[in-house]
Amino acid sequence: MTKSNPFSTRFVRPGGIPYIGLEPDEVCELAKRFIGCQMRGQIVGRHGAGKSTLTFPLAQAINNQLQEMGLAQGLDVRRIVIDSSKSIRDSTNWQPTDHTFKKLLVVDGIERLSRWHRLAMLSNLRSRSIGVLVTTHQEILELPVLIQLRPDVKTLMRLVERLAPTTIGQPGFKSHELEQLMESHNGNIRECLMALYDVYETL
Repeated sequence: MTKSNPFSTRFVRPGGIPYIGLEPDEVCELAKRFIGCQMRGQIVGRHGAGKSTLTFPLAQAINNQLQEMGLAQGLDVRRIVIDSSKSIRDSTNWQPTDHTFKKLLVVDGIERLSRWHRLAMLSNLRSRSIGVLVTTHQEILELPVLIQLRPDVKTLMRLVERLAPTTIGQPGFKSHELEQLMESHNGNIRECLMALYDVYETL
């Protein structure tokens, strides 16, 4: 029987694994800050740093905080990846919903838009009382920064321990090898996990 590779895309995609770069109480503090910033904020980090993955537990924490503070009964979350103006129009066309629920749009890769288009989109969302959480490789001026992600080899090791705990210490999975892997991929956690798929196949 063929063994399942824990580094397969279905296991390591954003939302497929929990974000482990922050403790739960730290995610909770981010949620409070986001709400304090009028439901607007950005997560900044290099490609593969875990920005999209973090949006999943953060959205849940925002939902919990809104309920605990008595500001809403829940959170209606939509997600888009910036690839065309059509995807933006389709995803922001909310139908009327129960006003006891807050709306949140998670935008992945907002830096791909021109500043004019960003301003237009953010203004439109604000006028409709829709919160916006964005991920970006570089800080943009229009939104407060919630956090800048800087994953290191310890982050990668914790992920490996979670995905495939029996591999730690084996060839290709030793601490110095994981450190070299991080360096060769310029700190891109996603690319490291993809590379470990092939390493795991050799075990």
